[in-house]
Amino acid sequence: MNKRGSHIRVLLMLALCALLAAITPTALGSAESSGASPYTYADDEMTASFVGGELMTTVDGEPALVLYYDFTNAKAKAESFIYSFAVTVYQDGIECDPAYSWDFAEAPADAYSSLIGVKDGATIRVAKYFRIRSISEPLDMELSRMFAFGATPMSLTLELPDVEVLSSSMADSDTQEIAIKFTSEEAQAIVSAALLEGKTPAEWLHDAALALIEPDAE
Repeated sequence: MNKRGSHIRVLLMLALCALLAAITPTALGSAESSGASPYTYADDEMTASFVGGELMTTVDGEPALVLYYDFTNAKAKAESFIYSFAVTVYQDGIECDPAYSWDFAEAPADAYSSLIGVKDGATIRVAKYFRIRSISEPLDMELSRMFAFGATPMSLTLELPDVEVLSSSMADSDTQEIAIKFTSEEAQAIVSAALLEGKTPAEWLHDAALALIEPDAE
């Protein structure tokens, strides 16, 4: 590995340590069972199914949204939702910021559910939180594999305040994509570095790759 690659790996691990130091996982009960959702993204022995959502209010009185997914992993190796699938929410065409446990007067019990690993066909109900700008304007939700390039996401348009699906666009089974495999530690580090720079993991990887292949500035 060249010096630049070593430097990037060091930065990744430092970012990961900073993120883990700030997280205190909350114990969760078993996920509730539910009927099969028609809004399911399946890939590589893992599935994520949208099952609903609800509006919330942050500690500063701003609107927020929580979306729920059933995450299933058929692999023998444990995987967690946050390192397997990416969820992005848009309102009026503008991406919404994620909301965190400290954004609420009382931290939601499922705030860290997306970090919990499952394996051997187990399913867990996970939650993703977002700050939104309006409780009446519809929003668009996109879900895709975390480290896949060129894949078509599962897209849903959600009506507020009831968080009902107005329309959907499912990923085609013959979608062409490039999937890159990482160890759990590498995936965690990449997600952390991307968050620090306000990018998606795919965007961060793209920029890091360009930086490695571009010649050093004179």
